[in-house]
Amino acid sequence: MPDKSTGRRVTPAPVPADEGIRDVRLRARKLLAEAEGVLRAIDPTWAPPPYDPWLIAQALGIRCIEVQQESFRGAMICVRAGAPVILYRRQKDEARTRFSLFHEIAHTLFPGFGSGPLPPGPGSPLLEPEGRLERLCDAAALEMLIPEDHFRADLSRDGFGGDRVAELCRRYHAGMEAVALRMVDSEEAPACAVALVEQDRPSRWRRRQQQPVWPPGASVPDFAISYAAYSARCREQGWFLARQLALPKTSCLRSAARSGKPAGGRESLALLSGDLHNFRIEALPLTDRPRRKGRSAVLAFCYPE
Repeated sequence: MPDKSTGRRVTPAPVPADEGIRDVRLRARKLLAEAEGVLRAIDPTWAPPPYDPWLIAQALGIRCIEVQQESFRGAMICVRAGAPVILYRRQKDEARTRFSLFHEIAHTLFPGFGSGPLPPGPGSPLLEPEGRLERLCDAAALEMLIPEDHFRADLSRDGFGGDRVAELCRRYHAGMEAVALRMVDSEEAPACAVALVEQDRPSRWRRRQQQPVWPPGASVPDFAISYAAYSARCREQGWFLARQLALPKTSCLRSAARSGKPAGGRESLALLSGDLHNFRIEALPLTDRPRRKGRSAVLAFCYPE
């Protein structure tokens, strides 16, 4: 990003590590090891992955009760007769149900199931406590669903890439997004970003508001990044993707969204700095999400060149 006073390019500062996330993952591993000890004492032949959240909860003394009422969605943990109970409603996608259960198990890692103080996020001392708690529980759930030691061994043995996602989903009974986020967070990851890209057709009012911003003949962004995660090497170099994307008609991201089939290629994407950077892209349509306006959401592995 150019410095306005000197005109020289300034390298973005590295994003600090989140000690709260690191700590909760460590505690999640200890909790999982505790459950493993109980289950192996019962059945010495038990050899995960995959890790069954119903079994893990039972080993930890947590009851899981399925709710049939249509008005109830997702999952929640509560205390009944002094014991933790998870109420949940099954989702169409079994992987989402499993992640939700591990998320609720993760709430037991916090005093009073989250009523205690939470460590602040890096650079965000005023981050809202409730949102912070949910992010910490998501991190712990991911650690229990896809434990680091097993996953690192898989990546070391068979390599890193978008073509591994389907296989790893089957191995861990996890969703595509969970596997991709675990991949990019691994020490085995190369410089890489994983982004959820969705078509973003602005309303007529938004187009009128944006019109003065875009010069005549310029490509107007019609895709947006809902979220992005970055490997350590990517963060160190400051390769952070822009929120909105103006994709050419030949873009592999556009092709994957339209066809619902994987696509790949090399193209330039906008960075937060405003610069364009060349990436090698593996675009995977999310098959566990409904298509919207005839387009699939796309999970994109972006490797800077």
